[in-house]
This record gives sequence, structure tokens and C-alpha cells, in this order.
Amino acid sequence: MTDFPTRDAYFPAGAGNVGPMRTGQRNFYDAVRQMPGAQAAAALAIVAGVVTPTRAAHVIDTEAAAVADDLANIAQDNLPDGAVLVLMSTDAARVPTVKHGAGGMGQILLCGNADLALSDPSMRLILRRSGATWVEDGRSWGANVAGARAWLAAAAANHNHDGTYVNAAGQTLGAGYDMTPYNLGNVSGNLTPDVRLGAMQYGVLTGDLTILAPARDGTVVEIELMNDGTARQLLFSGYTQRPGGEYTAGGTLVHTLYIEKRGARVSVDIVPEQAA
Repeated sequence: MTDFPTRDAYFPAGAGNVGPMRTGQRNFYDAVRQMPGAQAAAALAIVAGVVTPTRAAHVIDTEAAAVADDLANIAQDNLPDGAVLVLMSTDAARVPTVKHGAGGMGQILLCGNADLALSDPSMRLILRRSGATWVEDGRSWGANVAGARAWLAAAAANHNHDGTYVNAAGQTLGAGYDMTPYNLGNVSGNLTPDVRLGAMQYGVLTGDLTILAPARDGTVVEIELMNDGTARQLLFSGYTQRPGGEYTAGGTLVHTLYIEKRGARVSVDIVPEQAA
């Protein structure tokens, strides 16, 4: 792709090229050059919490190359209302934090009403000028996967870029779901099945147990409960389809529960007792 010519090369001064037409052409040229992609991102350092952008993309550095610095306001001298501005950091060792709602001319309003640390140079923050304020249009977390998960509140159950899956127990599941069942340990009292712990779980009954309906729609989980040798009562609460009444788990046998939640339908089935 050919780069933009310079404004003086395209609209030179001289006889026959003066007056309002030339001024309008040069202004139009300058406006186009402020659009995303028209120019490479330029380095821009924070000064007293402020930066003054001159184009659509800037690589932000901390003031005096400090380890960390706050960006509270963005000056509006050069970019008109409606302009798009993309910010990124220059170095992971010098982290600018974009402040949300610092107040004043050129304040920045971010999604989630929270500050954003540009801790990885691959991150991008996209802002749009709206009057005297810069409003977030979007963000890209780049290589900062942990930051993306935390922002999306998805730390308990996540897919990795390589296609594997990390459950709430910290287990990484690969293709084919070759996994180690999650150990619930000793269980008694109340138990709410949580599919984020894995599709297969097991534990030891050490007291009577009430199994509550799972909270997450789409739950399909198998739970194996081994009795500790004393007869225990299994009760079920919140299920639309379940064994009638209570279920007595005796001996040292394994009792397998298949639990499923599909919308309003919440079911549990019990496989007959098996030797441990």
C-alpha cells in the first residue's frame, strides 16, 4: 500500500494554488490523516497525568520513564469531537494506568467504571472523543490472558488459546477430556453440585447429606459417593425429577449420582449400590 504524500507535495504553494480551495483541501487532507490506520502509532509520554495526541494511535510511555504512571486526562487540542484514539504501552516495565472518571476536561470513561493498567504492550485501548470526554469503545487484551479472564470474571472456568480447558480445580483438560475426577473429600450436611469442578467428582459420606439443585443451567455431572461404613441418609432439594423420599446409603458401597439441569428441569438418577 502506498503511503500518504506530504500535504505540501500534494497541495503545494504557488501561483494558481492559493485561496480557500487550497486551504479546504489541506484541511481535508489533515482530517483524513487523523483517521485510524492513516499513520503509524507515535510515541507519546505522559506529562503531569496528561497526554496530547496528534493522531489516531499512540504508544504511551510513563513520565520520565517511571516504572508506573497514571494517565488521567487526554488533551483535545488536535483531535475533533468523534475522533477515535487507540492507546498502547511501550514497555511492560513501564506501566501506564488509564484512570476512569478522573474529572476535568478530557477525562476518560472506561467500561466497568474501573482503571485499566496497560501492563502488556500487546494490549490496546480504543477511545472515542465525545464532547469534553473520552469514552471507551473497546479494548484488546493481547497476550494478557490473565487480565482478560479477570475482567470477564471467568477465572473459575476458562478456555486456553491452545484449545485446552481449565476448570475450577485448576485442572487443564485437553482433547478427549482425559481428566482426573475431582475429589470432594468428606461430605455431609449440604452439597450443591458445581460442574466447574469437573464432570466427574467423588467423595466420602461422613454424615447425612442433602444434595441441593445445581445453580448453573446446562450442568451435567456424575458424583460417586462412598459410604464410610455407617448408614447415611441422602435427601434431595430443588429437583423436579428425583428418587422418591429419602435414600439410605449403607455399608461401604459406592453410590453414583447423575445430575442434570436443563432450564426448569433438574433431575438426579441414582445407580444401584456397587462395591467400592
